[in-house]
Amino acid sequence: MKFLIFLFIIIITPATFSQLPFILNDSFIVHRTENNSNSSAPKFDVHIGAGAVPGGRIGVRYLFIENISVELAYGANLVNFIALSDPNTRYTTGLNYHLANSIAAVTLLVTYVDYPNFDYEELLISPNFGIIPIRKSGFQVFIRAGISIIMQNDNPSGDWKYEDFGGNIDAGVSYNF
Repeated sequence: MKFLIFLFIIIITPATFSQLPFILNDSFIVHRTENNSNSSAPKFDVHIGAGAVPGGRIGVRYLFIENISVELAYGANLVNFIALSDPNTRYTTGLNYHLANSIAAVTLLVTYVDYPNFDYEELLISPNFGIIPIRKSGFQVFIRAGISIIMQNDNPSGDWKYEDFGGNIDAGVSYNF
């Protein structure tokens, strides 16, 4: 069943991206004037967020090229906040491609999950599509969704193996400088 869902996502993705000019109407466009150069645009943000893959976290995002930003975050599984279970720390890195003159972004998140009381560790790989308004200064809200691929490493063997896949939804608040 999961294979059929994955195949459906692969088939529908090119059709979705071909419709982006129609989906991303004027309300998504960041209008710039001629004297507003890239040097005056915000370059980084500090954010807090919650998501299925990166968990509850605090992080930073840096726009180092016109349409590309990177992010780093430190957090924990959301279950830790709800059930006060054993902590598992999550370290997330991300690469974001911001569509030209838009707040929409295509994102790849990679999250390392450290389970201190178990003999395995996980790597969560999650391609996403969403809204990340990094070019606007002040407080902003971001949201993105996608799929997640779970890779697991059994520490005695040291081999990374495909474990499972699922969905991801991620939202938060950022302050852009």
